[in-house]
Amino acid sequence: MKYTLSRPYQTGRGFGEEPTSHSAGGASLHRKGMTMALTAEQLNTVYQNVLFRPVDPAGIAYFANRTDISDAQVRQQIELSVEANTYVTPIVRLYQAALGRVPDVGGLQFFVGQLRDNGFDYTGIVNQFLGTPEYQARNGTSGGVTSQLVTNLYQDMLGRTPAQSEINYWLTKTPAQTLDGIANSPESANRNAAGVVTFLESAAVGTPNTGTLNDQVGPNSGTTFELTTGTDTFVGAATNDTFVATGATLNAFDSIDGGAGTDTLTVTNASGALTLNTNATISNVENVTIRNAGTTVTADVSKYTGLETVSVEQLSTANINGAVTVTTKANATSVSVTGGSTINITDNGTGTTAGTADTLSTVSINGGVSPTRTNLVTISSDALTTLNLTNETHDVRVNAAEGTRALAVKLDGVTGGSVRDDTATSLSLNVVNGNVPTFTVTTDAATALTLTGDKAISLTLNDTGGNAAKLATIDASAYTGGVTILSTLDVDTAFTGGSGSDTINIGAATKAIALGAGDDNIVVTGTLSAVTGTIDGGAGTDQLTVDGADYTTAGTSTVVNGQTVTTVTGLDVLNKVTGIETVEFTGSGDVALNGTTFANTGVTKFLFNGAGDDIITNAGSARTYAFGEANSGDASFTAKVGTTTINLSYEGGTTGDATTDSLAVTFNTGADPAGTAYTVNLASNGTAETGSNETGVITLTAGSTINITGAHALVVDSLANAETVNASTFTGALTLTGSAGNDTITVGTGGSNITAGGGADTINLGSGRDFVKFGTNDSGVVTDGVVGTIDTVTSFTVGTAATPGDQLQHVGTEAGSYTAITAGGQTTINNTTTTITAAATAAAADHTGIGWTAFSFQGSTYALYEVADSATYGTGDHLVKLVGVAVADLTAANFASVPGPALI
Repeated sequence: MKYTLSRPYQTGRGFGEEPTSHSAGGASLHRKGMTMALTAEQLNTVYQNVLFRPVDPAGIAYFANRTDISDAQVRQQIELSVEANTYVTPIVRLYQAALGRVPDVGGLQFFVGQLRDNGFDYTGIVNQFLGTPEYQARNGTSGGVTSQLVTNLYQDMLGRTPAQSEINYWLTKTPAQTLDGIANSPESANRNAAGVVTFLESAAVGTPNTGTLNDQVGPNSGTTFELTTGTDTFVGAATNDTFVATGATLNAFDSIDGGAGTDTLTVTNASGALTLNTNATISNVENVTIRNAGTTVTADVSKYTGLETVSVEQLSTANINGAVTVTTKANATSVSVTGGSTINITDNGTGTTAGTADTLSTVSINGGVSPTRTNLVTISSDALTTLNLTNETHDVRVNAAEGTRALAVKLDGVTGGSVRDDTATSLSLNVVNGNVPTFTVTTDAATALTLTGDKAISLTLNDTGGNAAKLATIDASAYTGGVTILSTLDVDTAFTGGSGSDTINIGAATKAIALGAGDDNIVVTGTLSAVTGTIDGGAGTDQLTVDGADYTTAGTSTVVNGQTVTTVTGLDVLNKVTGIETVEFTGSGDVALNGTTFANTGVTKFLFNGAGDDIITNAGSARTYAFGEANSGDASFTAKVGTTTINLSYEGGTTGDATTDSLAVTFNTGADPAGTAYTVNLASNGTAETGSNETGVITLTAGSTINITGAHALVVDSLANAETVNASTFTGALTLTGSAGNDTITVGTGGSNITAGGGADTINLGSGRDFVKFGTNDSGVVTDGVVGTIDTVTSFTVGTAATPGDQLQHVGTEAGSYTAITAGGQTTINNTTTTITAAATAAAADHTGIGWTAFSFQGSTYALYEVADSATYGTGDHLVKLVGVAVADLTAANFASVPGPALI
């Protein structure tokens, strides 16, 4: 196939054409010196290195043996040709956008061939980048377009943070459309033009650079000049030259002219304080890099012309906390500092027009290696729009003149700190690479705050009150990390949440509070009835926290002197909120709720977490009534007529010794017929491995059922009436005391401590290790010489020496252990007794001393405890029926006279 590199003047192929969206765009030619003449062979090499094809006859005729332009100009006309702009430079930019580097020659040649020779379009090329391990390691394997991906591409390719509208636009596109659209946009082409030409020039001469597009490393990156202790005069070429100095060799009479290209002055210091000599003449040097292994740094570069960036690095671990002072004057646009304790960065521009006004727009502060920054970072520049904070804790004060100005702050791996900017009219925070446990933002003129990023932050917001401006909006809609705002929002601040889990505090809010897709929490710090703005929890499981109060009565409207006066109550506000699934009640006040007047069906759970009592009337089964870790009041429920099921949830135990505590839970029949039995579904939840949920006396109509589920340890102080307790699916440890009636208690798999009450209880044990306690008159009570009300224990596990089994315990001061019944004693029971009373008496006669024994009667196993050394079964002794276990299998390990090991 034949390719033609057309001459500059040919129609449609002119080198002076305005760049298209895939062009290098706006790059000037780097003139590199003497006029020479490229031979056809040399020209062919350039074509192969840049366009990856042989030179054609038209190209030879036009370019070979030219003496009127330099070889560099010939190469760069090829590098800026329409053919290169169409097939090569877009691939170079895609490498930077997708992989964060310039291309390797083999990869560039492959993709140029696919684009030019094999019919692929840009989207097809981009899709191949998306599937590479290198792309996925850099950008993740999800393959989708995220706010963070868009932000990263904008910062990498365009050198700025995207507007929210731009993020929203790209979120509707495919990954391939997004990557290609940003990397090869006109803005990207223009910003990266010099980097593209620099790379292609290095490739053209056969030594392609490496590194990133705008920070390339290669053998053609320029000349290195070393300053001496004498007077030095250096003039750089059109390449990227480097000038190396120390504090001792940068002198007052030195003159450095970097010339064209992107040049760097590097100043190093081995020890002591470093102060740059302010009388040296420095021009056309774009970058100043200071590497200090000494103590303090004072860098006044106010007189430097052509300056763009200043970088200071504190290298020594011992001296990383030395103070750093950088002074510019309407020249540099970027300053970065790594390390340092007190940092002062000042742009001393004196005017408001170009050439005199402040130009310092970007400041980057990196904590370095284990810094101790106890003092402020002070930045004085009217032009500051970007502040990058990386690593450790930073407290930053920005001084700038009044005027419309947006400040974008990036928190990259920051562990705390603050930013104060009294004159910025808007501010954004981008939180990446690590959660920020606490951070403070202080403003005065700002009316808008935007949050982006994917890491969580706990934020305190302050307003100095120097003017009337307040934060009108907080927009976290594109933020996935989740923000906790510790301070209470101004009443006129609107909040929009993102997909992270957000927590905010509001007072008498008048504006819209709209949470996003995360599991969010809104805390009302004042009187709920004063809230007039809308509250929407959005998607996710969201919670509204309010003070305990009476929320049973709605407001009223009355006419007074011809005017309608409307009162609003907290119930009115609760009935209007949307997207809220849980309402939490805190504080010291009692909580009163009425299931009939509380009409918001979106609220499916009430969480009681205060010190007052909780009174719920007309309680229904559609909601869950939960008790949190801080709850300490009693709870009283009166069910709605016809409602016989109530759902409870105990949600404490977030710390090792934490408990959920409702002192007593009482269920009243209300208008239901007397004796109505209820079903209470009680879930015991918690996150700590230790600690427990605890409830006081549970009062239900006798014959009711309590279903216990969950996995967190639960303590039920006692049952007021005879109930059925079903904890068969419960996996936590259960501690429960029965009632004086005939209870049926079934435990789960987590082990249990069950104290039998009076009456004939049935206790069904589980697969964990269970302990059943008996006190005086709990089981086997002798009345008028006859044994009655015997408790039955089923699924009793004997266990082994290695795996102890279940245990019956006598609760009291008496000592004693287990003694097996003698063969003669069992024979007596088998041959001479016909009642359990007679069998128990015979067993007591066989047993010597205080303690436990066991015997078989009419095919069943019984355990007997004697509180005194007597030959008869009498008052105070216990008799328990064991189902599913033989007497011969029981051991002393299955019995005790003191409480067993603590399970909870």
